[in-house]
Amino acid sequence: MIRGREVYRLAVPVFLAFPALLAAAGWLTPAQGNLAPPATHEAILFHVQPVSAGFCDQDHVWECPQVRQHTEATGLLEFDLFVYSNRPEEDLSLCTLDLPLAWPAEWTLIDWECCHEGEASFAVSGHAGQLSIAWQSCPDLRGGLLLVARFIMDVEGCGWFGVAGVLDHPTLKLTRGSQELDIWWVLPGWAQAGVTCSYCYIPCDLHTPCRPELTPRHIELETCLGGTAQGYARCWMHGGCEAAYATTADWLEVEVGDPVPASDGITQEILIRADATSLPVGTHEAYIRASGECVGCTRLILSVIPTPPVSIHTSWGKLKDLYR
Repeated sequence: MIRGREVYRLAVPVFLAFPALLAAAGWLTPAQGNLAPPATHEAILFHVQPVSAGFCDQDHVWECPQVRQHTEATGLLEFDLFVYSNRPEEDLSLCTLDLPLAWPAEWTLIDWECCHEGEASFAVSGHAGQLSIAWQSCPDLRGGLLLVARFIMDVEGCGWFGVAGVLDHPTLKLTRGSQELDIWWVLPGWAQAGVTCSYCYIPCDLHTPCRPELTPRHIELETCLGGTAQGYARCWMHGGCEAAYATTADWLEVEVGDPVPASDGITQEILIRADATSLPVGTHEAYIRASGECVGCTRLILSVIPTPPVSIHTSWGKLKDLYR
């Protein structure tokens, strides 16, 4: 379901520069933006769901595909923090965790909970906080995924809850048997709530997701009653793969040009046609969706105005001639 107005309330400026975050995490090289092998085997993942009291105490093993990283829902929601390793065959345990978190200014933190007995603190300032946890008895990374903490948020509008910043990245201390491992580079994750159309996520194998980015994000067209209108957009595909295109209204269609290779993916030009033949006078809204593994969208507003009256040009002389 696609609904509402796509206004993303961003937690921190880094979310505006998502490609830079991927570059810093090793998904894209900073210089060229080309695909690069993941620079890490560990990630912070967030699962978003309705509030589930006692979720920390549930004794079951989660697998990465079960982690839901986006939702359309707003209101009271729970964000569950998982530490993830894509090397589950190794005997790993988590001993310390330190990471900065952020969320939109319009959201309210209601409560939080550490899911294993340890020394935990969450220093909150405004709409950000520093989470630090240390365990004497280091919990196992069971199957590569460990539930660490849960956060209850009152969510208003669309936005992200997750790791803040690129320079202040998360750090972990793991053990492998008797060996200590200081993990200084961890892929920073997030979860989106109030999603209207666009969303992305971290894949379980930590590869670069096929991520379309449509520009502009907002288009306004106008036509007379029964008329048509045209516009243009462009899609930039991070990951070098092609997108599948669709619209959310019968009166809106797109014609997509051939893909053009670029150093950091591919681009495609998009011709937009809006047909008001069956639409009443007023404002109509729809989305153009480009789907890869992630989804990118452009919101289109079509204003249908009354057909102007036909003006007849005449003169006093012509009127006198009619009645002679």
